[in-house]
Amino acid sequence: MNLVTFLLILLPSVFAGDIKKKGQVLEEDSYVFSIDEAERLKERLAELEKKEKILLEYEKMYSLMQRKDTLYEDLDETYKLKEENYNKIIKSLDLQNEKYREKIKYNDLENNIIIGTTFVATVLSFIAIDYINDNYIDK
Repeated sequence: MNLVTFLLILLPSVFAGDIKKKGQVLEEDSYVFSIDEAERLKERLAELEKKEKILLEYEKMYSLMQRKDTLYEDLDETYKLKEENYNKIIKSLDLQNEKYREKIKYNDLENNIIIGTTFVATVLSFIAIDYINDNYIDK
């Protein structure tokens, strides 16, 4: 459509579609085409208009493809950010697990010390009671 408008502006004569007889003299400057040439130009013009429509569709598809590429890049960046966040979460959980293991290790040691101390205190209390009983109560 734009091509047709361009050609109409380009042609200097308003009467470009008038058919002139052979040998007739033109009064102003103009382009002269035979009927065959005019038909070929008309066919070529229709062909170019079809190609222009196809080109517009290709341009739309190209812009869609560029948007798709941009979306894929954004999606890739999003996945990278998610991966980084997941790695941070995993590191945090690993640190918590390590602290928990240390706590359990010291907890077992603490429990063993308490049990040992209780055992020693019990034995010593029996020894002390036996000593008190033998030395002070029976006499």
